[in-house]
Amino acid sequence: MQLDKNGLPLLEQFGEEGFVDCVFQVQHLMQDDVHYHFDLRAAFAGYSVGVRARLRRDVQPGFDGEMNVIQAHFYSDGLEISSLGLETERFIEALAQLYEIELVDGPGAVGERFSVIALHQADTGLEAGAVRLKVFGNDRSDSAPGSYYESFFNVDLPAGHVYWNEKDVEYRAPMLNALAGLVGQGVAAA
Repeated sequence: MQLDKNGLPLLEQFGEEGFVDCVFQVQHLMQDDVHYHFDLRAAFAGYSVGVRARLRRDVQPGFDGEMNVIQAHFYSDGLEISSLGLETERFIEALAQLYEIELVDGPGAVGERFSVIALHQADTGLEAGAVRLKVFGNDRSDSAPGSYYESFFNVDLPAGHVYWNEKDVEYRAPMLNALAGLVGQGVAAA
């Protein structure tokens, strides 16, 4: 893994074949009865970028032995991303640059919530090893048309990393628009 002079992973080092995949270092990991709380930081263009995360601790395998979805293991509000201030502003700017999307001023948001499912059949124990998650943004019935998006949020708490990977290029603008709300921005109309 490529690190900057401060030991932070280079944000976009694992992107390939036109996809933007981001790697973060997990910092300040804490837990309560229901959630893990941690900061995600990486380096981009010489600056620290990042977000704050809150993730359910009890995420269980999302699929049974026949690869059927276990509905009880699909978690609404399983992940929440919120702002760290300047580092989040820099992350949003970095993502906009990598996605080649223009940002404009927009409405603010306190946090962006995601539904979560673990892409596993076996026990997922977040404290034991890497867990591959699929996260769904703006997936509620009252979400604005065209705002839905998906991505992969692969968590390895023992190693201290999160890999936030793009699922499809078509989800770039809705995801960036939702996250940009954390810093009072949005995506410019195409």
